[in-house]
Order: sequence, then structure tokens, then C-alpha cells
Amino acid sequence: GAEMIDQSEVMGVKEFLSADFVKGFLFNWWYWPLREFKRQGAYAYTHDCGLGCPDIRILPLLDADFYWPSNLANLGRYKAVLGMMNRKAIAGNLDPAGALLRGTPDDVISDARRAIREGTTLEQPEGFALMPGCSVEIDTPLENCRAMMRAAETHGKYPLKILRALR
Repeated sequence: GAEMIDQSEVMGVKEFLSADFVKGFLFNWWYWPLREFKRQGAYAYTHDCGLGCPDIRILPLLDADFYWPSNLANLGRYKAVLGMMNRKAIAGNLDPAGALLRGTPDDVISDARRAIREGTTLEQPEGFALMPGCSVEIDTPLENCRAMMRAAETHGKYPLKILRALR
């Protein structure tokens, strides 16, 4: 009965592993479940923990509906490779333990502007969802969560008329 399936990566040390090992891991543990989820009609997304996949050019082979890199990953690289290659959406990547947990609402808005700037391009402003770069910590102040929502409403509505100003 699920409409969307989260296929999160659990091997946060992959930045220390070879690209060949990671590619084998992706296809043994991500590809087949994602393919089955999609075959049954669910939307499937993948969360890439840590510093991100050593070679993000292999991620489009997973054919997820959208990709959610961690706050440590460079959204611009993900957008360039994934968004432009196969028109897939990118989500992320506010710092959940920094700006959201320990920062102020102003810190959250500043981090949200950074994420919007990195996750969008003038050529393809669509296909970006503002969200934390990983799970929200249990003690995250409610006012910081509200600041994230305000930032999305203020800076993230399409068309992004302020995109040039954010650059």
C-alpha cells in the first residue's frame, strides 16, 4: 500500500571504498529492490549518505524517481549529472545537525538559500525539493523547522524569479 519507497544507503563509509565496489553494492542492494518497487507502481527515491557516491555518474543507472544526497554532498554536482542527464529530481540538503539542530532560524534560511542555489540551474530550475540532508534530529527546534518551510515558500516557488539574484 505504499505510494513512495525510501531506498536509503546504509554504508556511510563508501567514500573510502573503490568505485567498482560501490557500483557492485549499488546493483546488488539498490537496483533490484528499486526496480521491483517501481514495477509495482511505487515511486522510489534513494538517499545517498555520507560524502556521496564516489562516481555519481552510475546513479542514473538505478533509475530512482529522485535522488536525495546528504548535506555533505555537492548538490551542484548531483544536479549536473542526474538532473541534466535524465531529468530526475534532486532533493536536499540542509545541514540537519548544524543549521537545523544547532543554528538559528536565520542560519536555516541562509542554508536553505545555499541549497536552492546549488540544487537549481538557470537551464533547469525545476526538479529540486528543499529538505534536510538526512533525518531531522529529534531535538531540532520547531522554529528552525518553520524557518525551513518559510525559506521554501519564499525562495523555492517556481518559476524561481530570484534564481539570478541567488547566484
